Amino acid sequence: RALQIVLIPGATAYLVEPTDQINPLSSSGWADSSGLSKTISLTTTTVVLARYHFTGYQNSDTNSGWFATRMLLDGSEEHETLVLQQGGHKVNNAMYMGELAAGDHTFKVQHKTSGTYPGSYNKPTDWWSTRALQIVLIPGATAYLVEPTDQINPLSSSGWADSSGLSKTISLTTTTVVLARYHFTGYQNSDTNSGWFATRMLLDGSEEHETLVLQQGGHKVNNAMYMGELAAGDHTFKVQHKTSGTYPGSYNKPTDWWSTR
Repeated sequence: RALQIVLIPGATAYLVEPTDQINPLSSSGWADSSGLSKTISLTTTTVVLARYHFTGYQNSDTNSGWFATRMLLDGSEEHETLVLQQGGHKVNNAMYMGELAAGDHTFKVQHKTSGTYPGSYNKPTDWWSTRALQIVLIPGATAYLVEPTDQINPLSSSGWADSSGLSKTISLTTTTVVLARYHFTGYQNSDTNSGWFATRMLLDGSEEHETLVLQQGGHKVNNAMYMGELAAGDHTFKVQHKTSGTYPGSYNKPTDWWSTR
């Protein structure tokens, strides 16, 4: 349980928060999510953070249908922003972090559901339902993306294991505020099994407890963020994962359309 706040002098922020209802959510392929689109204009190369937050509802608590969302940048999918979750009352969220050249750039969110997602909708005027797109421009910042494509099969069931490819060392010349975020899909081949999938981030070999996520069930997407001030020098971020002993057929395969790491 933690609250993190970062002050970013010189940054610019945008919020797109539509209130119209989407009813039903698309079950026939990717559809633009009403209102979740924003074009920004940059005068110079700039680091941009863009995040969406989207509630999907179905009128069954036991149905295994799924709800998926993704973000497009200038018409192309940013795969690290794809989220697929099974069940009702799901909240999908993901973030893009990257350096964009001067010019106009458009962020857009899309969604789709399985054919078995009954009574689906998103209605932001309900107290529990949300749909929003947030964008922050940070001049002078530096961004890195580590996005491996190799498969982890199976996911570790015998304790914390390094997550292949999810490690990055940064070198700072002065004390600097750093944001670090991971996004990791865990899959098991059972829709009803109560086994769990957990992830965490290490900073210089020590767990950052506020980045630990544990979820039960299949098709889970764990994501978390570190925010902190680091001294000059080298610092290494690493993601680890583990599952319960009862998480059958587990894997992560980023080359599958629904799986990310």
